[in-house]
Amino acid sequence: MISRFLSNTSIDFINHSNTILMLLSVLLAFFWPFELFLFSFIVMGPLHYLTELLWLQKKNFFAPTKTDAYLIAITGILITAIILLNVKNLTFWLTIMLTGVFVFALMMVFVKKTWINFFITTLVIFLAHQFKFFEIKWYVIVVTIFLTTIIHTTLFTFVFMVSGVRKQYTFSGMVSLLVFLVCSSLFFIVPLPFDFYQVQEIAKEKFGFFVIVNKSISDLSHFGHFTKLADVFYSSEGIAIMRFIAFAYTYHYLNWFTKTSIIKWHEVPKIRLISVFVIWIGLAGLYVYDMKIGLLTIYLIALWHTLLEFPLNLLALAGIFKKAQ
Repeated sequence: MISRFLSNTSIDFINHSNTILMLLSVLLAFFWPFELFLFSFIVMGPLHYLTELLWLQKKNFFAPTKTDAYLIAITGILITAIILLNVKNLTFWLTIMLTGVFVFALMMVFVKKTWINFFITTLVIFLAHQFKFFEIKWYVIVVTIFLTTIIHTTLFTFVFMVSGVRKQYTFSGMVSLLVFLVCSSLFFIVPLPFDFYQVQEIAKEKFGFFVIVNKSISDLSHFGHFTKLADVFYSSEGIAIMRFIAFAYTYHYLNWFTKTSIIKWHEVPKIRLISVFVIWIGLAGLYVYDMKIGLLTIYLIALWHTLLEFPLNLLALAGIFKKAQ
């Protein structure tokens, strides 16, 4: 019955649902930014990551060959290893490897031969190193922090929304696009009050290493001036940035689930879906058992899903530009 409902859901119904969910996400982000983000990332996030990985695997990760997908997966393993081992010059190595994965995925859009993609990726990394790109602050921030977080949840969510409207133009789709743009910029343009809100101590404690995302947005955009990390929690600019992040992540997850009838990620063997739900519950239990280990594990799964989604993201982006010509 559920599968039949999902397959019969109209595009207008989906677009209207997304618009309502955006407005709901904005409202919740306004009142409880840190709490909403943590709930979304810990509860909805893993289910999104696991179901999408299952779907991407069914689609061969939108890579020209399995070798291409394997190379991205291997890089993901290496990145996981250097994070867990906290190797020397961690930021430098993360910048190199994430640059490599992104360039390699980008080349997949234009070139279908693995060895050519690998050669060009190596050349780009070499040139970037020679011109000291890996030492430029804004570049390091964008690649190591934003590429797998805010860029993924905002820019590429918008790209897929635009792609959907181009494939099936509807008034409801255009409204949904407009609402997304307004919601994404609202917290930076309109000076919303924050005096009534105080971050709960448990939320601050559980926010963990994500504080660097908030501070990096401030540093790069010059929105606010954080002299200390506590400004993330106790300044109007800090709260505005958190509202934006909470909205972006919450709607990113909700958007995935509302488009089930289009993407059809649920159409996989039942044993795989059951396995996903078992792992999802296990991750929740791990987080309850040890907050730091649980949060890190969810983050690493999120990182893997982001890397393996690069080919799809860039194909969708290329498709928009191709149709615009």
